[in-house]
Amino acid sequence: MIVTIEDQLTPSLIESAIQTSQFCGKRSTTLTNAKAGIYSGQDDVLQLPVALHHHHSPPRNPQAVLSDADAIYHLLSDQANFPYDEVQPDLSPEVFRSRVDKWAHATAEGRSAFMVVVVRETDELIGFGGFNSLPRAPALRSSHDSAEELVGDAGLVIDHQSWRKGFATEAFCATMEFSFRTLGCGHFSIDTAKEIETWRAFMKEMGLGGTEDRMDSWRKQGDWEYVYNFDQETSGEAKKGLKTKGRWPL
Repeated sequence: MIVTIEDQLTPSLIESAIQTSQFCGKRSTTLTNAKAGIYSGQDDVLQLPVALHHHHSPPRNPQAVLSDADAIYHLLSDQANFPYDEVQPDLSPEVFRSRVDKWAHATAEGRSAFMVVVVRETDELIGFGGFNSLPRAPALRSSHDSAEELVGDAGLVIDHQSWRKGFATEAFCATMEFSFRTLGCGHFSIDTAKEIETWRAFMKEMGLGGTEDRMDSWRKQGDWEYVYNFDQETSGEAKKGLKTKGRWPL
């Protein structure tokens, strides 16, 4: 049973056993570190089918850990991974070592749900993302029972050396599935700078181009950017289309 956001914040749930969720594609594992307060029991752990070409060890611990700090630093400080944005200044492995614990506490309280993306055969960390926040907002459809619903405000970055290899598709689909099937989000939201035409093309390939809209930019004052908001029904239609084309990666 997926709990409500009010239940997520109760001490009894936060103190309960930590649950995790792993989304395995053909070559990567998107590892979410959402914890107690988002799950209420073992039945809420979502295990998606694993399609493997080679036998190898099981996926690693699904939570960002201190030993990930160097890899996360190199990922998020590499300007090549952010061709249209400036990387955050004053980053260091020490900064991310301090953030790992903060991320764990934030996810335990249901405020966010970050993840790392790992190549399963090598345990190489090639991406980072998840949910920057989990706010409540007006429902996308007036037919919904509740006027408000949980929103998965998502973000994702993949190392530029792993672009055009299918990893972004796996990670995006895993994040989308996690938002609806495990967190119980009413809708999913992700945005991009207006200059990033490759992301617009990607969303069209995912069957979600029709959800595109514009909003005021949080990156640049006085500017605007593209945003994609869609619910589980729209996500399901996109998933069906990808399966028909043989492109669903999970």
